[in-house]
Amino acid sequence: MRLVWRERLRTVAEVTERVNTGRPQPLDYRTILTVMSRLTKKKLLRHRRHGNTYHFTVTCTEEEFAARQGAAAVPDVVGRFGEPALLGILGQLAATPEVVSRLAALVSSEDVRHSGETRP
Repeated sequence: MRLVWRERLRTVAEVTERVNTGRPQPLDYRTILTVMSRLTKKKLLRHRRHGNTYHFTVTCTEEEFAARQGAAAVPDVVGRFGEPALLGILGQLAATPEVVSRLAALVSSEDVRHSGETRP
């Protein structure tokens, strides 16, 4: 995905060539095709056929993907390990004024859940 996001590679051949640059054991074209097809099924890529070639494009930015993954993982981790897990996650953030402001707004919002119920 990073190659597609950052280098704007669009075809399986382009990705295969780039992935194999400097690799002692190159990956097969079909392996890259399989991975890109699976990413399409997961709706991270979409493709259009031009002649015999599929051209892939991303469906989200790297930041949007990270936000989706985090949104999916954090509830499970916090649900299993509670406040220490949440504090550990928050401790990894760079505490810029913007981040602190966004966290404060989130904590005070009506959508914040406490013990499985919405705060009053």
